[in-house]
Amino acid sequence: MPTPFILDPYYNNFQPQSQMTPFKAKTIGYIGNPVPWQLWGLALFYIFMGALMTLGIGYWLFREYQFHQSGHDLMVTVGSCEMVSGPKVAIPELAYTYTIAGKTYPSRSSLQSKQGHCSDYPIGMELKARYLDTISPEVVVTDERVAQTTAEKIGVMVIAIPVMLFCDAGAVLLTLSIIYHPINKRRYERLLKHGLLLEGEIVQIRGHRKSGYFVTVRYRFCVPDDRVLWGKQSHEREDLRKQELPPPGTPVKVYYADQHAYVML
Repeated sequence: MPTPFILDPYYNNFQPQSQMTPFKAKTIGYIGNPVPWQLWGLALFYIFMGALMTLGIGYWLFREYQFHQSGHDLMVTVGSCEMVSGPKVAIPELAYTYTIAGKTYPSRSSLQSKQGHCSDYPIGMELKARYLDTISPEVVVTDERVAQTTAEKIGVMVIAIPVMLFCDAGAVLLTLSIIYHPINKRRYERLLKHGLLLEGEIVQIRGHRKSGYFVTVRYRFCVPDDRVLWGKQSHEREDLRKQELPPPGTPVKVYYADQHAYVML
């Protein structure tokens, strides 16, 4: 009878119920491997960034909707202008006034989306704006000479929304990985307590390069109640890079506890 192929050399002299190293099997995921602190940190980072960007973009869109649907047109008058330090270059900061219901209010606005000089915004210049009729009126300057254009806003969203979705997806996937870990831990414990060493055979095998040379095996085996189960497993085997891999039908060893907890050695 051909010698069984051992995917992980660590298990060449494996004894049932002995301590097993953590391993990865696509049928059952990570087994016996504690959640590393880096994964916790990465999950918390993605959760924080995802929540921050979702709330920020959601609030921005809500405010845009408010001013578009409930806002009122208004003209503001430039009172003064001074150049202040911006992210790359100096930018104008306008002081302006507006009048609502006979009462005049002062306000200021840095033109973050525009470049120029204070000479572009002379005292007395009138600019279009919209305001919300609240206890303390909220005013947004909408004049295209000062505010972001629709195209500029779309450009920001084209970048911000994919980043937000990436952070949200990362937070969900990492959180599910952490939640899923206790399930796999129990599978590992069942293997240690109730595992049986069974024989199976290779159905398909291939070598491929990732960070190193990996061998991936698809296998099948028969359990005590005569059912046939299938599995797929990979392990780094640099020593097999230049060797011929065993053909389909080669026997393998499978450590089995139940249909949700088994691994090819």
